[in-house]
Amino acid sequence: MVAVRIEIPDFSKMDDDALEWHPATIFLDGRWSRQTRSLVRQFGATGLQLNDNWASTSMSWSCPACKRTKPEIARKTAQGILLCQLDEHHDHLRDHVEKLLKIDRDRVSEKQRVRITTARLAVMDLSERFGRTVMCCDCNQADGAAKLQIGGSLHPDFSFSPLEIATFITPMPNAAHQLDIPKARALWDSLRADVAQRLDFATMMVDRISKGLHDREPQRMPSESRHRRDADIVYDLVSRAAESRASALNMSRALLDRSCASDGKASTGKRSACRPIAVPSLSDFRTLNETKRHPGPWMRAGGNWCCPICERTKFEIVRKSNKGTWAAGIHEFSVYTEENDEDNRRRRSLRYDGAVIIAQAEVILICHDCRSILTEAKTIAPGAGDAALKPDDLRMLMGEPVPHRAHMLDQDAIRRTVTANREWEAGVEEFQRHRSEARLYRGRHAQLCHDYPKSKEAVFHNLLERWSSQLPEPLADVEGHFRWLLAEGQRYKDEDS
Repeated sequence: MVAVRIEIPDFSKMDDDALEWHPATIFLDGRWSRQTRSLVRQFGATGLQLNDNWASTSMSWSCPACKRTKPEIARKTAQGILLCQLDEHHDHLRDHVEKLLKIDRDRVSEKQRVRITTARLAVMDLSERFGRTVMCCDCNQADGAAKLQIGGSLHPDFSFSPLEIATFITPMPNAAHQLDIPKARALWDSLRADVAQRLDFATMMVDRISKGLHDREPQRMPSESRHRRDADIVYDLVSRAAESRASALNMSRALLDRSCASDGKASTGKRSACRPIAVPSLSDFRTLNETKRHPGPWMRAGGNWCCPICERTKFEIVRKSNKGTWAAGIHEFSVYTEENDEDNRRRRSLRYDGAVIIAQAEVILICHDCRSILTEAKTIAPGAGDAALKPDDLRMLMGEPVPHRAHMLDQDAIRRTVTANREWEAGVEEFQRHRSEARLYRGRHAQLCHDYPKSKEAVFHNLLERWSSQLPEPLADVEGHFRWLLAEGQRYKDEDS
């Protein structure tokens, strides 16, 4: 047996030089890299706006559209902030197909849902013209600006590919692109027939799938037949060894927090309400409502819904978008409840040393403006996740809700709240790990008892031995703890049904 000692790095406490030369970061480009620090000095910047895509790509990366390198992409804003931003770019035709194939969970069985989902992914892959990629923010903005100026016959879910964007931009070092709109318009005209054919194909496939004529039976290779890579085995061993300190392996989150910078986000208080409020007519609302008559949160919410955060109705959340069209949305938001049962807290604490222990989660439906507070938090507070804000936080941060207007957000307050909720987020992550493990072993136990109905006791002890062998430290009442874990798995299953 080979014994290996591994030290888990604490990226949050490393200085810039230590981070730059650490083996895990040697090819990355966070705010601590020699290239980024050199660019800040070169431009005489007073702050830095550097996002996760920039931090997660190498210093030698170049844009697939304009071909500029990172030192040629970075530029100083009028506020003196060095902008280092790369954006994800994808074909919105894929989103169009996804909307067409929304599944009404109340009308189809679980088996049908799985089959439709499998077929839907295949159609989405065949409909899109290019795959998801990362490009510089100027090329991504060029796509949107060109489409806005072309307008008219351009399909709302059309996107130019990186190579197509390259044909109608004039790239310059450290500056936004100049656009050749006539070239972009001519390019769209040449692509129009192909896009129409793809949409026709998607529509035909949607019709077949909805009628059950194009199901794809989902099958999986048995887990026992999958060859595990050395990296997977090592990761499992290290994870189990560190399980008593659940936050020890949260390295990617810590590295992202330490790598990104958000000085460029307005930090001087609330957004100003610079535009007068436009109020939709009842006809405008009915038209918008008709476009949302497909399975999803909007339909599930019903006609009498009002947002549980800002208490606005469906009509009151409708507002004019930046494109001048009426927009509204309803989104799922997870609400977590702390564990109050003393025995459950005691058992969870045996393998987790955090202060927050979560008992359960439920989903509520909130409006797009309340959901945008979390989106803003994830943008301006690097490392913030879906559990960074709680419902009461949203109510505190939204300001005074006004019908037909986006909430006025105080970004300093959002940052402070995200920082104050770090222990809460860690508790949610531990809950998700616990729930996943409990569901896994309950499922295995139920399946094996079904397959071997006369050997249920042997099944239990076999699973117990397998589970206990993976614990980093032995438990005093290991059998009682495993029975409790199976009961937890059943509780989560009952909550889901």
